[in-house]
Order: sequence, then structure tokens, then C-alpha cells
Amino acid sequence: MAGMIGHSAAEDAFLEAWSGGRLHHAWLLAGPQGMGKADFAKRLARFLVTHGRGGSGEAITLDDPGDTAAGRLVDAGNHPEILSLTRQPKDKGKELARNITIDQVRTMIRRLHYSLSLGDWRVIIVDAVDDLETDGANAL
Repeated sequence: MAGMIGHSAAEDAFLEAWSGGRLHHAWLLAGPQGMGKADFAKRLARFLVTHGRGGSGEAITLDDPGDTAAGRLVDAGNHPEILSLTRQPKDKGKELARNITIDQVRTMIRRLHYSLSLGDWRVIIVDAVDDLETDGANAL
């Protein structure tokens, strides 16, 4: 994912906040469909779960490998601290449901009550927030 085009300002802002130890609790990535917001969010998630808390002021890039064991879990799609809310397939078919349901949001919220098992961060990617049901958005 190295060399993504069009996200350099967002990447710089994120890395500056991380290295300064003042990372916000949520980041909203907005823009036209198809510009790579989901891929960028996955890059940020990988960075967070493979690096410590930050705050050391060190210069680093999002492509720094960090903890290689955690990186292998991310590559396999099995890192326990990266949670994703997306529309799910409906009725055992290939067609996706219209919305992210409140049940999906509640299940994710229950997982937040558990302690971290690896690293210092837990990351939730909502792709896309426009797909949340009204009740799911309120629960979130």
C-alpha cells in the first residue's frame, strides 16, 4: 500500500498527532467515492496496531513495519484489535444488506468492554458511515 496518491496531507496530520502524543479518538475520512478512503483507513489501522502509543516525537512513516508479528496478523485479516463495521451479505446470498444494522453496532460495542489483547490500540473502521441505520448511528 506504499505510495498512495492523494492522502499525503491526511497522512502528515495523522503522523504529527501520533508522534506528538495527541492522537484524536476518531478520524473522519471524507471525499468522493473510489478515492481510497477505506484503504487509507486500513493503513492507519495497521500502523496503530503495529506501533506503540507514540508521543516520542520520532519521525516515522505509515509504511514503517513496526511489530512484525502484529503485522502478520493484520495481513491475515485476524488481528483482534481491528474491528470493522460493514454491510453484511443477506440471506446467504452475494447481495449485501442495505444498511449496517443496530445489532452489528451493539455486537461491536460489547467487544469494546474487553481488555486489549495485543498492543496499545483498538481500531474500528466503519465503511461507510452513511450505511448505518438511524438506530445504529445513535447507538454508536
